[in-house]
Amino acid sequence: MIVCYISCASVKPQAAQGDSQTLSALSSRLRLFGERIPQEKVFVHMDNTCYYLGDTIWFAAYTRQTN
Repeated sequence: MIVCYISCASVKPQAAQGDSQTLSALSSRLRLFGERIPQEKVFVHMDNTCYYLGDTIWFAAYTRQTN
């Protein structure tokens, strides 16, 4: 119990000096990623909502690119 208290007491918070710049840089990189890399959605249509052992499963799957 004492060891945990000593190790937790020695932890100091990091300086928040460059956090706003880092956050804005991350935000702009994420926005550029969303603009440059097209997103795809996968759709799967199945012939039934429930299947039993031995049933044949019929399905259609396709992808669509969204902007």
